Amino acid sequence: MLRFRLSPAFAGSDVFMMLSWGLRPRLYADACSAGYAFTSEENKMRVRTSHKHSVARAPFKLTALFSLVLVLGCETSKFEPVALAPEDMCAYCKMAVSEKRYAAELIDAEGQLFKFDDIGCMTNFLKNRKSTPAIKAYFVMDFEERTWIKAADASYVHSPELSTPMNGGIIAFRDQTKAKEAADRYHGKLLRFEDVLATGH
Repeated sequence: MLRFRLSPAFAGSDVFMMLSWGLRPRLYADACSAGYAFTSEENKMRVRTSHKHSVARAPFKLTALFSLVLVLGCETSKFEPVALAPEDMCAYCKMAVSEKRYAAELIDAEGQLFKFDDIGCMTNFLKNRKSTPAIKAYFVMDFEERTWIKAADASYVHSPELSTPMNGGIIAFRDQTKAKEAADRYHGKLLRFEDVLATGH
């Protein structure tokens, strides 16, 4: 088994401490300027107070640092697709989401979930949205596998021959090869997600 020995100079450097704690440069700099010292010993954080800062201010500084770490954690949180339920209704046309293979959904910055019975309904919903929270995640259903995929990773087929619930005429595939086969079968056009949004289908 390979063993690596860090030089004392690097092990005590700001770069090493920042990487060890997984802190972004700005967050590390803010913490250091507040009077904190980071150490890799037993993976503990030890607080030091400078001559200019009294010990009485340490609890306030600790709270501030934990708040920064909490914000960092929120920024890196991941959004996951939510399973469809029999009672689900489209957020745009208000029809029941009855045919799973055409469904789509999105989640905004406030964690609100919007489900759609047709990819076209999702794009129309976005077109008509006013000043509301930013969208953090988009998901569409694979036409053949009937499983959720990230909208940006999917390949789409748009064709007037496709009978989707609200006549959006768009279906999605995880596999680009299958999307090409469907485009040939339905005499349609291949699209990426940005194309779907731009055309407003």
